[in-house]
Amino acid sequence: MTLKDEILKTLMVNRSTPISGQAMARQFSVSRTAVWKAIGELKAEGYTIHSTTNRGYQLSADDDHLSQSAIADPIPAEIPVYVYDTVDSTLSEAKRRYADGEKRFLIVSDAQTAGRGRRGRQFFSPQGTGLYLTLALPLLCAVEAAPSITAYAAVCVCRAIETLTGKQARIKWVNDVFMDGKKVCGILTEASTSLESGMIETVFIGIGINVMPCDVPDELKEIVGFVAPEKPIRNALAAQIADGLLQYDKAKDSFLDEYRARSLTIGRRVQCAIGEESFVATATGIDALGGLIVQLETGETRTLHSGEAKLI
Repeated sequence: MTLKDEILKTLMVNRSTPISGQAMARQFSVSRTAVWKAIGELKAEGYTIHSTTNRGYQLSADDDHLSQSAIADPIPAEIPVYVYDTVDSTLSEAKRRYADGEKRFLIVSDAQTAGRGRRGRQFFSPQGTGLYLTLALPLLCAVEAAPSITAYAAVCVCRAIETLTGKQARIKWVNDVFMDGKKVCGILTEASTSLESGMIETVFIGIGINVMPCDVPDELKEIVGFVAPEKPIRNALAAQIADGLLQYDKAKDSFLDEYRARSLTIGRRVQCAIGEESFVATATGIDALGGLIVQLETGETRTLHSGEAKLI
């Protein structure tokens, strides 16, 4: 970790208290001039750092600038973390890096110009208020397990939000996280599969979260919600979600009860869409692979492992 990263971490941990240049110089065994230069580099990168004579440096309480070092801190060192101001899509960038030979990494961006949702929809991804990330994770499993991976990602998002804000988050099958009746997060999982074995080899877990309130297009105002934390959380949110996702192999046999407990869908009437087929049913449960069990009006029971189920 560079001096600049060490100083940033110190300022983030001590937001409520100014830290003198002399104290940081002693802490990191460098000169005060080196500290001053590192602070200047951080300011040039967009961090809001207040300087007060005889008191020191203090990161603004409102500063939520994405930091590679802060996000990477709890993640194993062998997993690269790439942070962007803007990309077309973190999922697309992940696939490009995968095609270039990288296998396990995290992409995080402050904005997306072509964020993608399910079924080809665009995902609203403005600058500075949301969090957009994709984790590339080597994972040998059957294609049928894909809904389970997406379901686990939703649980990880809910856990991180609740840990950092104390607010309740719930899940609409299979890939949306809701707070106060509005969608705050969408999840899109794609995979690289082996033609020879028909097995998934790597999953790309794409997550977009509406963190801070902002202006949204009129057509989204009744749909889009925001986490709206009382303090900056985007770096910690990204780190905790990624750290949770990396535990999938350990948690894959035990998380579904939590997913079911957080479900907004179980017990509700839903409009189901699978390809060109559409029908109304009642959601009755979640199976062992994360599929949605529904009962049709005829009494027939079906399980959805793909498609959508809109609450009605």
